[in-house]
Amino acid sequence: VTASNHYEPIQDDIRVALFKGDDFPLEDQEVDYGGSEALRFQALWAKPSISDDQDESDEDVSTCDERELISYPKLRPLKRAREVALPRTPSGLCSYSSLAAVSSLAKDSQDEEPIEGKVRQKALDAGEDGALDSAISAGDADKATDFGSALHRLCQLAALKGKEAARLALDRMALSYGVEDKNRLAKALQRWLESNVCGEAFQWPLHEPEVPFCQHLGGDGYLEGEIDLLCTAPGVKRAFIVDYKTGGHSDEDEETMLRKHRLQSQCYAYAVLCQGYEEVRLAFVRVEQIDPQNPDQPQVITYDYTMDQLDELGELIQGIYKLSIT
Repeated sequence: VTASNHYEPIQDDIRVALFKGDDFPLEDQEVDYGGSEALRFQALWAKPSISDDQDESDEDVSTCDERELISYPKLRPLKRAREVALPRTPSGLCSYSSLAAVSSLAKDSQDEEPIEGKVRQKALDAGEDGALDSAISAGDADKATDFGSALHRLCQLAALKGKEAARLALDRMALSYGVEDKNRLAKALQRWLESNVCGEAFQWPLHEPEVPFCQHLGGDGYLEGEIDLLCTAPGVKRAFIVDYKTGGHSDEDEETMLRKHRLQSQCYAYAVLCQGYEEVRLAFVRVEQIDPQNPDQPQVITYDYTMDQLDELGELIQGIYKLSIT
């Protein structure tokens, strides 16, 4: 910090992100920046040493304040690379999006070689109508965008600290992720927070955001992923899963959306059922699309699975995984 309050670009970015454009504080304090814990900011005052025979009033304040204490490197603007799901690698790990890409490629293939006919047909069915749309990245396609990432972090904050905490962090999150259209972000967040699904989810004793999983598929195969919001209760064998979806088009009907997100729902349900839950309900909330039947609510696509379907789900997912490594 200098007397003229002139900052290097990297310093100024930190100032804007943490203090909403205000200057750095002159005393120690805690700053709520949207994380799980507050940031502790410490103000340090640097002065040159004063000899015994030098009066403190003779101190050259301008020299002290203007002296560069830290050398900051010149950083080039960050360019985010777009990640595209590729066919399986030898690691054995796969995500629902990579499986969706494989099943979609299988659908377009004219290969006549029989590959477990029943499983292959299920893979083709799971991959039609939008499979590649859901396979843009190795994780959730929405999270591959700055807008989607910002919204997911705000929803995560709402689950951890409450709705008001998410609303207060909107400006900071928009700055952090480079979202210029804050009005769009605010509308999407508000539509989620005021939705019936959000109300239902937050009533569960445990509503945990961004829950990772890694489920064994047999052999060297593992299904990995991250659930946006997992709702459970101690001693209860039911689970409720929420997945946030941004973007989309208003002319997509429910049947199209059911096909589009079916494979993701099957992968998530399989992972949770394998943990001993007997019933799983999933809600895919399209936070930027309104429900045609209820304009006050976002469009929601739901799926229900039970333990009775565990073997069938396992056969389907393992079958698609085998397609990916052959």
